[in-house]
Amino acid sequence: MTELALSALLALQPIRVDGTLCHPSRLIVKSEVANVLRKEGFPVVAEFKPIGFASIQITSGDLEGTYRTLRKTYGSERVFLDRAAEIAYTPTDPMYGDSWHHANIGSDLLWNTSFGSSAITVAVIDTGVFTGHPDLAPNLWTNTGEIAGNSVDDDLNGFVDDINGYDFGYGDPIPNDVNGHGTACAGIVAAAMDNGIGGTGVAPLAKIMSLKASIDTGYFYDTANIGAYLYAAAMGADIISCSFFSDRVSPPERAALEYIVSQGVLPFVAAGNARTVIPYYPAAHEVCVSVAALNTGSNKAGFSNWGSHVDIATPGVSLVATTSSGGYTTGFAGTSGACPVAAGAAALLWGANPTLTATQIRNLLEDTALPTIQSPLGEYTGYGRVQVFAASESVPAAPARSVVVRAASPLYATGGRRTNGITRIYGRGFAGATNLSVKQGGVPVRYQVMGRDHLQVASRPIAGPLEIMVGTTTVASIALPSQGIEFPLIEASSPTNGLSGGFAQARASDGQVITAPRDNNGLILMEGTFRDVLPNRPLTLTIDRSYAGGTAGTETIKVYNWSTDSYPYGQFTTLSTTPVASANGTVTFTLPNPGGLADVDRVIYLVIETSGTDAGTTLQVDRAVLKS
Repeated sequence: MTELALSALLALQPIRVDGTLCHPSRLIVKSEVANVLRKEGFPVVAEFKPIGFASIQITSGDLEGTYRTLRKTYGSERVFLDRAAEIAYTPTDPMYGDSWHHANIGSDLLWNTSFGSSAITVAVIDTGVFTGHPDLAPNLWTNTGEIAGNSVDDDLNGFVDDINGYDFGYGDPIPNDVNGHGTACAGIVAAAMDNGIGGTGVAPLAKIMSLKASIDTGYFYDTANIGAYLYAAAMGADIISCSFFSDRVSPPERAALEYIVSQGVLPFVAAGNARTVIPYYPAAHEVCVSVAALNTGSNKAGFSNWGSHVDIATPGVSLVATTSSGGYTTGFAGTSGACPVAAGAAALLWGANPTLTATQIRNLLEDTALPTIQSPLGEYTGYGRVQVFAASESVPAAPARSVVVRAASPLYATGGRRTNGITRIYGRGFAGATNLSVKQGGVPVRYQVMGRDHLQVASRPIAGPLEIMVGTTTVASIALPSQGIEFPLIEASSPTNGLSGGFAQARASDGQVITAPRDNNGLILMEGTFRDVLPNRPLTLTIDRSYAGGTAGTETIKVYNWSTDSYPYGQFTTLSTTPVASANGTVTFTLPNPGGLADVDRVIYLVIETSGTDAGTTLQVDRAVLKS
């Protein structure tokens, strides 16, 4: 082959075979295979004699078919694709070097093959967006059915002059950002790339729909949020990014979120910044993707909420973001920052794979996430750290995650007369598992897969533990009460210090304990949650606990009272206040008005707060359970 012909051959654009980018008309084979194929009419492009390989030309035009035939004939260890490597893409934006989150989630790797698409729209529902920012203006969503400034609702959508979005906080078409929070989030999602200024968004071609839902002091009312959700769905947003939490919890808001998800919109919501497993809303609603924050070491950021209701984690400190003054910051932080990183990852992935659905995008991001495991927290999010490049490499679906069982509630008595009920089992990997079964006392029980993260099981009055099995392997065995109905502690946390233990340790008085340490100010704080509490039933709370290493201090046990306001703006109901010296042992409380103590998802929040303790004191909780 002449040098000119070879150069022309090398200039051909690559194709994908089995997901691998490769030369469109060449294969690499072992030398002995090349010798046979040369006699059959396959030109040998190059020989690599020192290593015993050669490159052959496929003249039939069917590279993929020939590749499969030759591998079947000669074996996979002798026939290979001529894979294509690419120059690693680096944006020219001057602050890109400060944007560590791109390498952390793999967006920089995905940019080598795709920058996403301008056909994907992310509605940033926040404090507004400075639409005049030069790094955001190129990517602003525009309502093409509206004529700017004519004071007419041209597209008859109920909103006048809504060119780039709408201000639901004040009811006008200008989503201006006095606070600056929303502008930062918008830049993290989709700041323009290679324009010589600032940084770049995770999805640098995606469109930003600017929806202001707060008043300028930073409060988000239900009416504004619900209006923004419904507008986003009606006007074609694919994704929403919501970096707010705990401003209120309401059934109407949950209904709005469930509605937009039914319309194919994918919602990402910040998990909260209170260092707790207590759920913050709207992130904790099942239809939302709840996002925790990572620090630069890929561990949980100290401020970030976590727990089994939190789905994924992305970088949430030292983020490069646009500001409402037209400039930039390198210090944006919080789950408020992690949320738009995740929303941008979804937009980038969806833009590269536009035929996928919202459900497929969510599943891909979750199923390719790296497990977030950190002592003493254990695996502190449901799926882990987002890896958007790995998600793209796994299109249309990633391999199913292994089954993990974390908790179950309520638990019904194994015998005697009682009301039949449903137990919800929390974990991961249920929907994709093969040969999954649930048994009680060795007898199969009926179950229905209600979601990827939980099972609902129809309990039976059979003696023996509840077992979750994959094939013949028991993934988890959960002891059941001898009478009545129990709601075990699902998980626990300590905002002031690391805490170890949760469901397995608090399930029974067996010497396995949750351990909460003392902070430098003498405070021990344990927070925990009980889920799926049945409404309108009398409840008793039983706690077995002890203190090691000291006898000084005062213990207060309390539960949050949802009838006073949404968490954390309401009040706790104090159940007891006891000196540490006499606190060891079992305490039982009858909960007043149990229906008013649970949130909208039937979760009750427990806090044990012990102040004035001696150095070295720890709280050990052996059992914490609600009974009906």
